[in-house]
Amino acid sequence: MEKFFFIYLTFIAPSTALIPVVYAFINYRHLNRAFKTLLFFIIFSVVMNTTSSVMARVYHLPTLWLFHIYTPFEFAFIIAFFSEFFSKRIRYIMYGVAVAFAFFCLCNTLFFQSFKQLDGYSRSVDALILIACSMLFFAKNNNDLDHKWGDFASNWIVAGVLLYYSSSLFMFIFFNMMTLAGTIQMIIFIGYATVVAIEYVLFAIGFNKCSAQQTISTFK
Repeated sequence: MEKFFFIYLTFIAPSTALIPVVYAFINYRHLNRAFKTLLFFIIFSVVMNTTSSVMARVYHLPTLWLFHIYTPFEFAFIIAFFSEFFSKRIRYIMYGVAVAFAFFCLCNTLFFQSFKQLDGYSRSVDALILIACSMLFFAKNNNDLDHKWGDFASNWIVAGVLLYYSSSLFMFIFFNMMTLAGTIQMIIFIGYATVVAIEYVLFAIGFNKCSAQQTISTFK
């Protein structure tokens, strides 16, 4: 059973990231700027996760420092995705938030949580802001009574974002306190990996919906 969990956490769950990438390239000519931004984010995530796995599994090197680099880029990509669904004025405000968040991440690394720890403070703020963006998106863009919720590709993407960050928030907060390896820790990691896999499946559905041009219109 322990071997299965290792395979699941190391190979099976992370490999689900390839599913939305495949659908995105199949429907690439139908993707608007928001969806292309999301595609680049997924590719970036795959590269970073692969790097982390190789460093940890092959060379037995510490990898928590990679999250300090990953977090501000992750936030910038997702904010750029959301900004495409709002007016130009709101879009510039969101860009400003992304810059301010990057500065916050730097301060957190320098003064609070070093490279030897997960940047839990930064990732928690990251999650809270993106949860709020997801809720604002649904409040703004789901008033079309002529179509089903599932008809819109963007809804599937944002559902994946909301699921991931709302499910992972408390793990980000308490990660550095989980110092003892055991059953509880394993359950938490498996749950986290499963949520990530579900998120990528929802992304894949969203990219697949793009083939029919069923995306909520964005501001230009």
